[in-house]
Amino acid sequence: MESEPETATKERQERELLEWELSLHSSDLRAHAWYHGNISRSESEGLLQEEGEFLVRDSTSSGRPGDFALSCVWKGAILHFLIQKDVLQPDTIYEQLGYRFENESFPTVSDLITYYVGNSVPISAKSGAKISLPRNRSVPLTNKSKLYSSLEGSEYDYVSLTREAKLMSQSLHSIASDKSGHSDILSQVSLDLRPPAGLLEELEYIPEKILRSDAIKGIQELGPAHKSNFDLSNISSIILPTKMEDCVLSPSVIQTVNTRLLEASDRSIAYHMTKVDWNILSGKNAFDEDEAQVQNEIETDEFKFYDTFFENSQYRWNTVIERSLTLSHFIVVTVLGAEVREELFSKWIRIADELRTSMGNFFSFCSVMRGLNSSSLAKCDGPLDWLKLRRDYTNPTFLFETTLRCTYKGLLQGTEPYPPNSSIPNLLPPAIILENCWELFPGFQNSSAQDKLAITVSHLRSIHRLSRNESIQRRNIERLGADFLIPEDLVLVDIFRTEVHLIILWGLLYSDITLQSRCKQYDD
Repeated sequence: MESEPETATKERQERELLEWELSLHSSDLRAHAWYHGNISRSESEGLLQEEGEFLVRDSTSSGRPGDFALSCVWKGAILHFLIQKDVLQPDTIYEQLGYRFENESFPTVSDLITYYVGNSVPISAKSGAKISLPRNRSVPLTNKSKLYSSLEGSEYDYVSLTREAKLMSQSLHSIASDKSGHSDILSQVSLDLRPPAGLLEELEYIPEKILRSDAIKGIQELGPAHKSNFDLSNISSIILPTKMEDCVLSPSVIQTVNTRLLEASDRSIAYHMTKVDWNILSGKNAFDEDEAQVQNEIETDEFKFYDTFFENSQYRWNTVIERSLTLSHFIVVTVLGAEVREELFSKWIRIADELRTSMGNFFSFCSVMRGLNSSSLAKCDGPLDWLKLRRDYTNPTFLFETTLRCTYKGLLQGTEPYPPNSSIPNLLPPAIILENCWELFPGFQNSSAQDKLAITVSHLRSIHRLSRNESIQRRNIERLGADFLIPEDLVLVDIFRTEVHLIILWGLLYSDITLQSRCKQYDD
């Protein structure tokens, strides 16, 4: 028989563990007291008494792990309902699970329960059963004694998680070194990692094992010297003067750019940004130097976009990372150099919204948002008059603060799903992950260890899923020209070339300064 102190200690530990579970993110079922985990049908019946009382448990009748059932009291009887699982938009990059009883599907079980409790809707038309009173559990679901046990194959096994983390690191090394087998390697590794039950407090040790592994270091060694690969030796431009050395942060050049931006429509600017993005990211040149004319269509033929992304470290660093971050700094400079800064800031907000909604270009959307959220613009006592911005440009400012910032944050964290019209995803985070240059990831250094792991896994899983559905993005990019019929604008194409950004920001000295150094100077 346990002594009184031992019993009290056990009760205290269980109470603390239950409190910890209930404090988890709402997307985790353990955060909801009405979820009782793996209890049997008969055990659930012993817990339910009052009319409308309910609980959710793991299903014991379906025979499939991961299925859930709802048990409730209705008209004096205890009823059991299997929570149906639907695959929404199957075989696309937007594939996800939905949970329902008879009618509408919801993305999570908690959303499903919230809907039926809050709206007093019958679970089924035949039974008419309604739920209103959650039967909360009084004991934790986590068993601390099993935290470090090696339960082979268990989803919630610490050893299994660290093994998968090691395999993930090995797969990244293989992706960078083996051009023929990256898809097979990725398919062998479960990127759908979920933190083991009761182990979130221990996860601070996992990211270091991933980030400091020999495999990740190997990727960094395979990369270039991290200097720009954009060639300025023989550049010609419409908006830049002949003497390139006079362009660095030139007020007249910036004013020329800003005048054209304010004259052009938001959608036309977003379209030309997307056109230049796709052609650059696809390894094509959006500007023909010899004939000084742009190509009339976005090129989509004979290019395996994600093959290059996975295989070519130099491509990730010089094209994806430098293209995105240089554009962000270019946007900051245009705002600071504008006659009315609030007007141009508002213009960029509207352009960002067009990139998000009309173009499905989340690569440039995030580049624009990174610039607009930079510390040099966002602080209250900075160069922008936020009272004037909210007063004179109310709608764009409201959109920026309530919608665009949330979308941008979700894309950085890897939690924001891509809509059906996506043409270019946000490639910057997975490129930074694969290149192991975390200092360029906005806010990553200030994240907790468990958030860093979650962000890493989310982006790796996302890029793997996207790479399997490249044809959908290709189809979306091909439709843009036909859908919008936007006339070609040579000046806008020129404005959004990375070479032009580099000349305006750094001049011809850009090649002597690493991107990390340039970013640090601008960010500081």
